Amino acid sequence: MTSRAIRLAILALLLAGVPAAAQVTCPGGSTRWMGPPGGSWGAAANWSGGVPGAGGSACFNTANPSPTLPTGNTAVGTISIVSGTSLTVTGGAGTGNFRIVNALNADGTFTFTGGTAALRSNQPQTWFVTSMGNRVTWPINGGARLTKTGSGSVIFSGANSTHNGGFTISAGELRFNGSYANNEGAVTVASGATLSGSG
Repeated sequence: MTSRAIRLAILALLLAGVPAAAQVTCPGGSTRWMGPPGGSWGAAANWSGGVPGAGGSACFNTANPSPTLPTGNTAVGTISIVSGTSLTVTGGAGTGNFRIVNALNADGTFTFTGGTAALRSNQPQTWFVTSMGNRVTWPINGGARLTKTGSGSVIFSGANSTHNGGFTISAGELRFNGSYANNEGAVTVASGATLSGSG
């Protein structure tokens, strides 16, 4: 092996250990979470530009944001979670569906958990996730396809899911630990991507 080939091989090994550069930022026009730990998602004062609705964009760019969902259903157009953020969204006793209309983009980590909440997917959406160990403990419902992109992983572990829109795993890992519906639609796994779990 020539000295040039050796140098290239060493460079490749070094680059393999370097994490990918952050890609997720707060989009223009998004509203940022500014609330206290456990603050209500539905309180306008907890957001930089009012509560983002089904047509809005929510961005989380602080260390440990932890909004609590209000009673009833909640919808948001897009969620962005920047690198270094560990987001926890918690449902309450009267929480209904939490609906992400268009997309979730995450370099940071996220956990959706607690209460009577369910994740609703009723129109096609894409989750771009580069972080590992993200969890959704709610059941999933709705009839639209969810596409997972990015090198990261998402674990669905909610019981009694009824979602039947199917999944596309274009990259990274999607794991089902107890939340895979018996009547789920078509699941497509791209080369190099992973579908795993026990659900």
